[in-house]
Amino acid sequence: MPNTESYIKELSTQIEQHNRAYAIGMPYITDSEYDLLWYKLYKIDPNNPLLYYTTKTMECRFGQLKHKKPIYGLNKAFCSDDLKPFITRHKDRTWRIEPKYDGVSAILYNNPDGQQLVLSGNGIIGADVTHHMHAINFNQSSKLFSVIPIELIIPNINWDSSLGSNQRNTVAGLINSSEITHLNLIEAIPYDTSLHYIVKPAAMTIPILEDLLLELYTQWSGTYPMDGLVIKVDSEKDRLTLSHNGTTYNWSIAWKPPIQIATTTVTHIEWNVSRNGRIIPTVIYEPVELCNTVNSRATGNNYRWIKDNKIYVNSEIKIGKAGEIIPKIISSNGQGKEFIPALCPYCGSTITVDGVHLVCNSNTCMPQMVKRIAYFYSDKGMDLHGIGEASIEKLLEHRIINQVLVEHPYALLSPYIYGLTEYIINILGEKTTLNYLDELEVIKGKKNPAHFIAGLGYKNLAYKTAYSIAQQIIGVYNKDNHQGDKVEAFYNGLGIMMKFIEKTSYQFMTIPKESVIKYCITGELSVSRNEMISYLSTYNWLFVNNISKNIKYLILGALPKDSTKLNRAKELGIKIISEDEIYSLLPKEIKDDCTV
Repeated sequence: MPNTESYIKELSTQIEQHNRAYAIGMPYITDSEYDLLWYKLYKIDPNNPLLYYTTKTMECRFGQLKHKKPIYGLNKAFCSDDLKPFITRHKDRTWRIEPKYDGVSAILYNNPDGQQLVLSGNGIIGADVTHHMHAINFNQSSKLFSVIPIELIIPNINWDSSLGSNQRNTVAGLINSSEITHLNLIEAIPYDTSLHYIVKPAAMTIPILEDLLLELYTQWSGTYPMDGLVIKVDSEKDRLTLSHNGTTYNWSIAWKPPIQIATTTVTHIEWNVSRNGRIIPTVIYEPVELCNTVNSRATGNNYRWIKDNKIYVNSEIKIGKAGEIIPKIISSNGQGKEFIPALCPYCGSTITVDGVHLVCNSNTCMPQMVKRIAYFYSDKGMDLHGIGEASIEKLLEHRIINQVLVEHPYALLSPYIYGLTEYIINILGEKTTLNYLDELEVIKGKKNPAHFIAGLGYKNLAYKTAYSIAQQIIGVYNKDNHQGDKVEAFYNGLGIMMKFIEKTSYQFMTIPKESVIKYCITGELSVSRNEMISYLSTYNWLFVNNISKNIKYLILGALPKDSTKLNRAKELGIKIISEDEIYSLLPKEIKDDCTV
């Protein structure tokens, strides 16, 4: 990459030129091309004022009008991380999802003395194109309100490539011409009364939302040129309350990752056994290139999804990909041969249907055991480097080790006590075993009971929840009200841990009894986020996903993707610290004994 300062200057010059062109209604690149430039600048300079160019004052010129009130822009999401702040902030509200039309934005004013059509321009002033209204096809709902935001667009059915290079710039060219000779070629689409999908997102996960967005985009882009989707709070009352921040509306966001769709053919369905015995399908298809990567695999979600969507071997399917998310199967023609296993594909045991899943009934199915034990030593649990699925699979092939680990998956924390050391050396080799034993010394006394209990893999009992329950037990103030099944699982895990300690005298770091320090992270750290969260938890620092007045610190890493967190922290007066500054805030007597 070129020098950062000169690169910022180069991007800024290009974006400023395109902002001016759009403000006068004469864009000369597509919205998608503009978004790529925008995102490059946003990644290295998220607070650059050119990113939020709307509502900058300029004098009215001939043929222009000042809008009755400012028009603000939209926050943009190019990946799932960009969506998270919006989802968290508005998860209890009903959403409205609409196309992000690739046209020219305008405002229709229904005045007592007649209608006016004004391009959005820079949000303060726009070109008056009322004289072209006779040539534009207006929806009946265009007369329902006094001020109506609309998009001037050429529907796909009306498009002919002889008209220009793309629909958006053709619209801009026609609107800025002295006369539009193509009557009813351009359609005026009012927002909030056109294509939309209403969703209540309270129980919606990001993967489910991404699937929905990709499906809606695929469906609607067949009718209109689009460069993404708009997600907005549905309630007009809530929109008024949420208002704006001076540059963008607080109640909406544009989902705008690069989106591509391709048709291909299923060649095979691969069934894999998870640590809880579920048999998960992966659909293998003829390779296709999407968003600059070649893809040949997509998740089949579960047995019921495969059945309901008629995904068969030799089916013709549509694959979609949006930015950084993994490829998704959008549809199937339902042709081909069904391929669903009657027995476990690994151990040959009987399988049953449990809800939407096929489940292997054998407790000795190798993939289940490997994944279950590896989970305990992963960063979801004890975070013991040097012991992964490949090593565990080799160890489980040994009869004695298999018997021990199936009953005591945590035995590798104390191999001497469980009599496993010599076997491990013979199987993994001396060098690998020594590395593993060194890692045991690294984590000894550095992990607390929540790491152990989370590693046991109880449903909905990840580390953060286990740690929070542990704090409640020792009387640390905590607002979380955990459900009974989580608490019950925690106590089951605590009982297992106590028996382990009794046998091995293994030392855990105690849960701190001091008040909780809540913090948030934005940007890239020198270590993984999970490692930093685990490390800081030993000092009773509690990671929180979003900024609120209860946050004490915002840790600012490199290249923060979410300027919303940074801006919100500044508004609330939250102390913003670098990764290096963290360590000066930790108690010295503990800090010297701990490393990330």
